[in-house]
Amino acid sequence: MYVRVRLYSNKAGEIYRFLCMFFENKKDTSAKNAFSEMYLNSLLWENIYTNPIEISTIVGVYADNIDKFQINMWISLDKDVFIKITENNADQIIKYLYERFPYWSSLFPSLVINKVTASLGSRPLCNTS
Repeated sequence: MYVRVRLYSNKAGEIYRFLCMFFENKKDTSAKNAFSEMYLNSLLWENIYTNPIEISTIVGVYADNIDKFQINMWISLDKDVFIKITENNADQIIKYLYERFPYWSSLFPSLVINKVTASLGSRPLCNTS
């Protein structure tokens, strides 16, 4: 079972700014290491999680800061079915994650698989070491 989170933007640097803000406060070094492969001008970012509950944090942070960034978030809980995250549906989606996967976080260890697509440029985003 894999869950996808995708961020899209039409403005270079927006995804970078959001992810820097998000990972700045996270203690999860595996996520920071995955982010270090990102590129400054990326217009698409995708993370694949094995633990569906892990996406609740980034969904919540996105919903709280939706007006500060020109980005869109889409999640996929089932193969090839994507849900756009908005200010109006984020809370219900987070609740649904805990209802659909109530025991997931205790059964499986945390693992993040990262796939990054860079549309422009080739400079690393930020120093996460």
